[in-house]
Amino acid sequence: MTNGYTTLTIGDKSNRIKFAYLCIKLFVEASEKKLDIYFSGKSMTVFGIAKLIQCAYINNCEIKETVPELVFENFHDCVEQANETTVRSAGTCTYIKKFIQIVLINKKIQEAVNKSFRRNG
Repeated sequence: MTNGYTTLTIGDKSNRIKFAYLCIKLFVEASEKKLDIYFSGKSMTVFGIAKLIQCAYINNCEIKETVPELVFENFHDCVEQANETTVRSAGTCTYIKKFIQIVLINKKIQEAVNKSFRRNG
């Protein structure tokens, strides 16, 4: 990942995603409405990871001034597939690096969500 950019293959198409301010802002706003769906204890759920990746995709679309073509379901299926593949054989999953990178930023996102709740609550 360089400057917050990475590429994720969904279906047969390679998609650029960028983890930056707008991504985090969109994710925090979404999390305020669905905290119990996106997080389980201190961990992100498949739904949370998928939403975060979708927000990174939307962030990249905004930067490139393009209309997003993918919907949440595309990202959910991708993460679910990566999760199932990881369970079967960690060595064969092409998404593990991206999955781990996303999980590693979980703590920072959780802190941002908590701050937002404290500010608004």
